[in-house]
Amino acid sequence: MNSRQYDFNQFVANVKDLDLREIFVRLDEEIRQTERLTGAHVRGAPERRESGAPEYLNLLKGLHYALSFNQRPSSVQPWDLQRMRPIWDSLVRRGQLGRETFTLFDTAGRPE
Repeated sequence: MNSRQYDFNQFVANVKDLDLREIFVRLDEEIRQTERLTGAHVRGAPERRESGAPEYLNLLKGLHYALSFNQRPSSVQPWDLQRMRPIWDSLVRRGQLGRETFTLFDTAGRPE
């Protein structure tokens, strides 16, 4: 699924209606593939890194952490956390996460 434009919003749109287990599978695949394409000695990696791949990878890893622990990862800004919310909305609506998981977003706008 690796987005050539490293579009995190598109990734969220593509996975938000999947079940939690499948979201983790897709996340793991996307993280692995993005790391493979942007590694230090990979042909074309500098161009990929300039096109937003590091930020994309950071958001993917942050999403994985947030889904795993229901805590905001320190590497993800509050406004970027809000970009992840459609996944929670879908999972809560389908009963795969409890409503209490929305507390993750309650602190998103508060200063640390």
